[in-house]
Amino acid sequence: MIKNIFYSFILLISIQNFLFAHSVVLNIIDNEDGTMEVFGGFSTGQSAQGAKLIIKSELNSKILYENRIPNSGLLTMKIPKEPYKVILDSGPGHILEKSGNIEPKNGFNKSIKKEVKNIAYITTFSITSFFIILSIVLALKKQSYLRRV
Repeated sequence: MIKNIFYSFILLISIQNFLFAHSVVLNIIDNEDGTMEVFGGFSTGQSAQGAKLIIKSELNSKILYENRIPNSGLLTMKIPKEPYKVILDSGPGHILEKSGNIEPKNGFNKSIKKEVKNIAYITTFSITSFFIILSIVLALKKQSYLRRV
């Protein structure tokens, strides 16, 4: 009886590992004819049939292309003329996003001009400057205090 309960418990624990034992796969291939091929699937080898594939502009987040993955798992489309990212949405917990690193033959029409603000650097610089100034002020006060005594 106890042996059966133990085996049932082990079986229940190991089943949940099999339920979540796959991840989303997204491959982007340049066909070198102005088109690209996108493969959506799972690490188990199944295609991501019915999953939503979205191509968004990195300039203004505008949707450039949207379609469902067919049975084959492959979609062929023109390479966007502006920087983009590819998003494969096959349900909750199965969303994968990749930057579009395939450029058209003549390059992108528009370039991304993002202001990079390194908050960590600014914060560290500000705090360090504050403590340096504070230590100089305290050292000068201590020096003037010692002269009076």
